[in-house]
Amino acid sequence: MTEIERVLRVLEGAGVRYLVVGGVAVVLHGHPRFTADLDLAVALEPANVRATFGALATLAYRPRVPVSAELFADPAERGRLVAEKGMTVLSFSSPELPMTEVDVFADLPFEFDETYERAALADLGEVSVHVMAESAGRDPQLPSANGWAAHEEEQRKAWQRTTARQRLAWLEDAKRFAARASAEALRWRPAAPGATDSTMVAAPAVPSSRRAIPPRERLIVALDFAAPDDARRLVRTLGDAVAFYKVGLELLCADGAFPLVRELLDAGHKVFLDLKLFDIPATVGAAMRNVRAQGAHFVTVHASRRVLEAACAEKGDTGVLAVTVLTSFDAADLRDLGYPPGVTAEELVLQRARTALATGCDGVVASPLEARRIRAEVGDRLAIVTPGIRPEGGHGGEGGHGGEGGHGGEGGAGGDDQRRVATPRAAFEAGADYLVIGRPIRQAPDPRGAALAVQATIAEQFE
Repeated sequence: MTEIERVLRVLEGAGVRYLVVGGVAVVLHGHPRFTADLDLAVALEPANVRATFGALATLAYRPRVPVSAELFADPAERGRLVAEKGMTVLSFSSPELPMTEVDVFADLPFEFDETYERAALADLGEVSVHVMAESAGRDPQLPSANGWAAHEEEQRKAWQRTTARQRLAWLEDAKRFAARASAEALRWRPAAPGATDSTMVAAPAVPSSRRAIPPRERLIVALDFAAPDDARRLVRTLGDAVAFYKVGLELLCADGAFPLVRELLDAGHKVFLDLKLFDIPATVGAAMRNVRAQGAHFVTVHASRRVLEAACAEKGDTGVLAVTVLTSFDAADLRDLGYPPGVTAEELVLQRARTALATGCDGVVASPLEARRIRAEVGDRLAIVTPGIRPEGGHGGEGGHGGEGGHGGEGGAGGDDQRRVATPRAAFEAGADYLVIGRPIRQAPDPRGAALAVQATIAEQFE
């Protein structure tokens, strides 16, 4: 049974009056379309709202923001959330069903009872679920079958022969594939259930970053050294091949680090301070006031909502980058931190990217394997800074315990502990805006040549 089926069966069993809308409704009407969330329009009478919360809670769903059933059931309080907070949906997530976030609309653009009476019923075996009718004309995501291109006619007919359960199974397969796909791959979609060709069908690639960034500033070289003089030597070697540098925690803890930062800025370079700020909000806000005076372009802050809010309130002209999940982390590390088995690094990154956007951050630091999903989720509203980069045929890999962009991998000593990596070309194709590279340039036989090779790749992508 798919995750979406489990949610819909629970709602039916609890007697909730709801309509499936959005992308899942499109799929249930027989049109293959990828969607990550289950969008629901529920009758907003207090008893029905409480029943919705109760039913979702049986599957461990909790609101992503602290809104109780009683508050959401109160028309005045719900209206305040819509008017003052800009809430359109209340999102629920569950560690038991990590691929399916449920979005419940806080305000309905149509009369529920009338639309509910005209709902289509999708047969899921023991139960039938209510889906907004295509003829309702209310949901712009419900296209007419007449809108299909002629070359898709065969696939469309195949879809019309499938059952509702087959369509939901297709959607879950597509979600699983998307979650596992490497950033080096093209974006794909499964062929329709019942189609003659059951292989994966190529879809258009996700476009590269569209943010207005000078191409040569898209490469950030990590100055992961123990002493400022070692960093100065690399900067002199690289010369005009690099315009942007990251100064991480190891170097920032050394004597003379901030004079080095001033030298870099005075020389016309941009600087990214990888401080990974994380403390009580008041302390982070006070630290940010001091940091912004340094003139850095970016500063990293761990992605806790109140901490991010405090940093953004004091950032001035400095960009705040939210740290999502370290590129050295895998599923075992998440378990060690107490996350249940259903939570993946990708889902945690996406949740934290949403938090970063909501709190006013300028960007996120995330591995190249999550960049594509983040770009699809937030568009160009956040810069994506990507560590875990290994140039094609380059020297060495990322290692140690420091962290390119706060995400593990670059350190003074140690082995290769990066686990979610990609090449520069693949990272940009996945939607990254900036690449953070340390060891492959720093330890290359010809560091300047290695940096120029990356810059050549960037020029091919953006010039």
